[in-house]
Amino acid sequence: MPALLVTLLIIALMLLVWQLAQLLLLVFGGLLLAVVLQRLARLLAEGIGLSHRWALILVTVGLVSLFGGAVWLLGSQLAAQLQQLGQVLAKTVADIHGILQQSRLDDWLSKDGSAGGLLGGGLISGMAGTVTLLGDLVVGLFVVLFVAIYVALTPDIYRRGVLL
Repeated sequence: MPALLVTLLIIALMLLVWQLAQLLLLVFGGLLLAVVLQRLARLLAEGIGLSHRWALILVTVGLVSLFGGAVWLLGSQLAAQLQQLGQVLAKTVADIHGILQQSRLDDWLSKDGSAGGLLGGGLISGMAGTVTLLGDLVVGLFVVLFVAIYVALTPDIYRRGVLL
């Protein structure tokens, strides 16, 4: 009986880890970023004689500014390319829809009850999926950054916890 209970607990733990895999990966990414921040802050503190906390603040602000500056510089070009891609895709969908209507293939494709499913609903659901993905990306970046800064500010607590 105890072996069955242990087996069920292990299976339940594996299912929990499976469901939380994305969150665990974000936390792991935050820990890796914390290690990088710690190392850069230590180099800066030793180099110019700052306290560790101030060096960590400067490193974090510097890296966020560097990343933000790159996004700002490349963001307008990326937005213009995405807008152009959207226009090309809309024209392509309209062209395909016209070809399908001329060939009567459109009627055959919509007979299964998903009228316009190939071109109409699929495009909208794809756009909604893209917006959801971008939202998940932003939230994930904030989680990684929060974990990294939190762990980098108080690394001794986590070092002692892992070693015990």
